[in-house]
Amino acid sequence: MFETLIRSAMAVNAEGLSRCDVGIAAGKVVALIAPGEAAEARTVIDASGCFLLPGLVDAHAHLREPGLTHKEDFSSGTHAAALGGVTTVLDMPTDEPWTATAEQLADKMAIAEGRIHADVGLQAVVSRDLLLIPRLLDHAPVSFELFTADVPDGFLFATLDSVAQALKAFAGA
Repeated sequence: MFETLIRSAMAVNAEGLSRCDVGIAAGKVVALIAPGEAAEARTVIDASGCFLLPGLVDAHAHLREPGLTHKEDFSSGTHAAALGGVTTVLDMPTDEPWTATAEQLADKMAIAEGRIHADVGLQAVVSRDLLLIPRLLDHAPVSFELFTADVPDGFLFATLDSVAQALKAFAGA
């Protein structure tokens, strides 16, 4: 038995359009069912004439925690995202302070706990201290931001070269 069953939806996926029923359990799509096939659910939604789209991903969101919550926070930002069909938000690491250490990343995870309304991936910033990267990796950031704007000539190449050397060293460790 499903929590929710969406009946007769016109599903949009990588292959195109197809009419189907969608079974949902624990907040996740768990089954695509031929239209009209027997299925039970606590809640049934008739989606005849409606399109069912995959959730969107916002890969550049500023949820502003910690330090800049007068602009936005995990709760308000992910609530707005979910209302707009965005199911995954990748939070930029440019808060106060910037997310550059394992401790700062762990703190953001703790702040977000129980306050989000969409999936959230946390990013970290590459700082001058490349030795911070291995500990950051223990907390599984979804990506690293390396800022390259407004840097002096030659600095960008040196920075990218240093990051490449550090990644090679970490891979061999």
